[in-house]
Amino acid sequence: MTTNLVKLQTIEQLSPLVLRVLGCNPSPMTLQGTNTYLIGKGRNRILLDAGQGVPAYVDELKNTMAKNNLGLQAILITHWHPDHIYGIKDILKLINKRKS
Repeated sequence: MTTNLVKLQTIEQLSPLVLRVLGCNPSPMTLQGTNTYLIGKGRNRILLDAGQGVPAYVDELKNTMAKNNLGLQAILITHWHPDHIYGIKDILKLINKRKS
């Protein structure tokens, strides 16, 4: 099913205020991966959904934030499916490491 989809970039600027980071968890349910978004302008952004906790996703998010000198002011979860919430713990660790 996913073979007919246009390949999405792992990191993609969708608009001046929205940067998509795919969750690195392709499956029949998530297709190419759970969509998460860094939203806003300026240094501190809102992360919309936290992914499934896949280490490759956390690395992509970390590298994207470092490359763009971004921080997080909030994490907003749209719903309680595992592919949207299981990454919260790792993202909180990432935020705490960056603050140290």
